[in-house]
Amino acid sequence: MIPGITTMSKPKAKPDDTGFVLPNLMREQPNLEPVVRKKRTPVGIIVACVVGMYLGFIWSAQKLNVFFDYHRLEFAPIVEVHQPIEIVPRVTPTPEPTATPAPTPIPTAEIMAQFVWFRESGYGKAPKGYHMRCREQGKWNEIGYKVTSDFCFDSKEQGLTVLKDQLEARSAKSSVADALCTYNLGWFYDSEGRRAAYTTCGYYDDFVRYSSIVKQNTGSSTQ
Repeated sequence: MIPGITTMSKPKAKPDDTGFVLPNLMREQPNLEPVVRKKRTPVGIIVACVVGMYLGFIWSAQKLNVFFDYHRLEFAPIVEVHQPIEIVPRVTPTPEPTATPAPTPIPTAEIMAQFVWFRESGYGKAPKGYHMRCREQGKWNEIGYKVTSDFCFDSKEQGLTVLKDQLEARSAKSSVADALCTYNLGWFYDSEGRRAAYTTCGYYDDFVRYSSIVKQNTGSSTQ
């Protein structure tokens, strides 16, 4: 013992009922509960798990990349629900009838004048005839009009107009046959000396054939 310093003496152990001496700590704290410490996961394990997951993701991505190099995804087509097949008869549209324009009828007097021109000089192409005499004078008469009086027209238009008007007036008063036959043969008289109308003659028969050819070529009728 050091002088001047008071020391605390250890409490003496007391014997228990059995006669053994127990430490005072155990005797004074008979109901002391044991201390439970929480277990902590080591940091190394956590790092190892993270690295393993990362490496696993990289490996899976590489495998998927190789897989899609040789494969592709095809999605199933969308199923459309249709109605049952229906057989519909084909309907052929009926074309609307097209109205064919009726041919413009050629006046009979016009055909009669063209016929006379053809018969008398072949439309002026005959190498010989009375029309050549008028042509030498610079005039025109290719229709055999008043040839006995040496008559010539100043122009073709004038001659055809006069001829057409004369034939039209005569046929309206009598008939086409009488107009043409009178122009070619002159006046017709009966047995009693009276002027009569022609019913037919060779000139008119030629006109009938001529007019039929004109109708076929032009598709027109006469009036």
